Amino acid sequence: MPQRTISLSVRLSPEEAEQLARIQIGEAKTPSEKLRALISAQNETSTGSVTSTVRELLQPVRIGLDNTKQRSAFLEVMVERLPHLVGYLGEPSISDEVSEEFLTSQEEEVARTFFEIVEQIYLSAAKVEPRERNKGLLKKYIHSLPVAANV
Repeated sequence: MPQRTISLSVRLSPEEAEQLARIQIGEAKTPSEKLRALISAQNETSTGSVTSTVRELLQPVRIGLDNTKQRSAFLEVMVERLPHLVGYLGEPSISDEVSEEFLTSQEEEVARTFFEIVEQIYLSAAKVEPRERNKGLLKKYIHSLPVAANV
């Protein structure tokens, strides 16, 4: 069944009209097609590319870790897990209404992911010979944490 469309009337400045005419996005030729393509791109951006964007930003560190003999468990965990954590926080798009239920589920997911990261870092620091570039770094910070029973 074809979708019903809504007619819009938009007033643009000459500069904005010129900019719209120059936009190259997919196969879109007309202003209507370009607007639909821009909306579609925005929807794709807001639903998962936060994780991809953070992963891309961390790519130089990932390449550096892959190309070195001296490993760093801490950096490896952070490069692997941080994009997911930030992705959960950046999940809603500008158009989403952030409800109480959404915030509650986000808090649960972010807390679970955060503590999984902390656990991975703690376990790598607890090893006799932790894989770290900066010897003693993880133990230094872990020993400064309050004991969980006191929290």
